[in-house]
Amino acid sequence: MLKTSKRAKNRAQAEELLKEIVDEDILEHQTTVKASLLLCDLLIEELQLSGEEELIEEIHQLLDKLFVIAEKEENHALRAEVYWLQSRLALLKFDTQEARRKLTQAQLIADGKGLHRLARKISAEYDSLLDQLDKWEKLEQEDIQLTERLQETRINELTDNVLKQREIKLPQSEDEEPVQLLLIAEKSGLSVFSKSFKSLIEVEEQLLGGLLTAMRGFSDEIFSQPLERVKIGEFILILHASSPFLICYVFKGQSYSAMKKVLLFCNQ
Repeated sequence: MLKTSKRAKNRAQAEELLKEIVDEDILEHQTTVKASLLLCDLLIEELQLSGEEELIEEIHQLLDKLFVIAEKEENHALRAEVYWLQSRLALLKFDTQEARRKLTQAQLIADGKGLHRLARKISAEYDSLLDQLDKWEKLEQEDIQLTERLQETRINELTDNVLKQREIKLPQSEDEEPVQLLLIAEKSGLSVFSKSFKSLIEVEEQLLGGLLTAMRGFSDEIFSQPLERVKIGEFILILHASSPFLICYVFKGQSYSAMKKVLLFCNQ
């Protein structure tokens, strides 16, 4: 009741009580998890009102603690959801690369533990972020206010959904449209294997130039992450490092089923 009150005095009291629960020794994990999520929600609301950027670090530290609890309890859904929240938090600082990295980690956890519905939701958010990279670059150049960034990330909606365990609407499931599979030598960057799934007469020139640019721009990140997704025009590239090769799958459409196929291909 204190948290939902519109009076600043009551909300401040709620924040103090929640901090006491979060900081004390854990007796009941479920209570600590709920208190952490409530406090996170409260801090986000405070961030919206005050615009004080130091609150972002406070929220980040709170999510780190929540992740540790989730690991100890082997609560894999919560682990993935914390990464998802951290992804949106990264966008508040215009760090789209970190946001993508967190989403990849979240999806791999969810899929690896059989939480396929959650994994599909996270994958859809990654696809959406790829479509919005130019927008986020423009917003950073315009140096928009923190309150506007909060509206763009909708982090408060996600926190509320996690807290209340609401179902997030799944996108319509669609298989991707495969274009090409490439096996590229890590050192030379030359293709040592290629399989085309459709005629590339219309797209080969655009893809080749874009792929080389992506390879130069993402080389360090690619080889430090299990999977990387890059959008070039209407195509999405999934890049998977498996030394001494880089597997590159080119397709159109949603990336969830495409990622599963790449991982299956690598494990065979």
